[in-house]
Amino acid sequence: MHPEREANKVLRSPSLTTLGFLFIVPLLLLAAAIFVRKPAGSSSLRPDAAGKSLKVVLLADRPWFGVRDRITGKFQLEGGAVNGSRVRLTLSSPKGDVLQKIEATAGMDGRGEFDFESLPEDRLEAAGGAYRVCLDLSDADGTAASGSLPVYIGESPVIVEAHPEGGRLVRGLENRIRFLARLRDGTPSATRLRIQRSTVSDQHNAADLMTDENGTAVWQIANPQPPHEVFEVFTDFKDARPQQIVLPVREQHASENK
Repeated sequence: MHPEREANKVLRSPSLTTLGFLFIVPLLLLAAAIFVRKPAGSSSLRPDAAGKSLKVVLLADRPWFGVRDRITGKFQLEGGAVNGSRVRLTLSSPKGDVLQKIEATAGMDGRGEFDFESLPEDRLEAAGGAYRVCLDLSDADGTAASGSLPVYIGESPVIVEAHPEGGRLVRGLENRIRFLARLRDGTPSATRLRIQRSTVSDQHNAADLMTDENGTAVWQIANPQPPHEVFEVFTDFKDARPQQIVLPVREQHASENK
């Protein structure tokens, strides 16, 4: 017998047990905490919540609506669980005045329809033009969606659209605007456009353009003024009324001011 070895053996054993206890207990506590905090299937968040925005697709039933027509079309919400979502839709004049408000419900596939009443004559712009349908969705769980669509209302045989580069005019810069002329059935039209810019009183306030076979003509303007520029567009079509087009104007970003 070696009493010293036996004594050392007795002293080492509690040390190993203590070390094992110190390592195992925290692991057990961590596992228990994870299990309690995140049980499977307990989440009440929809896949599109948590700040994620849905994509909105809007489509009018016709390229052009007469003054007595109901303004109808379809919408689709893409990118998340939207079954039964209620959306708010507005119809605004070319000047931005809200004329009608309605609500609609998205189906299981995120699709739905909108149907605005025909506008009374006192709410129609005399020149006709591009009205706008806007859709907004904001659920309590954080789901958000918005989108807009131009719709053309009037009796003119030709439609003229205006598309600035970048989507909006920019104050303080030269801006290119692409004008597109098409017939009521959507066919591009080669026609003469006489355009007046209402916010400028000098020689730069008007243009005389000819659209090509694709119905396109380009006009470059300088320093548009916020909040919007208004254009009056005349064509050579018989019985065609002048059309008013309103384009929003934004301030320059720092990267554009060089």
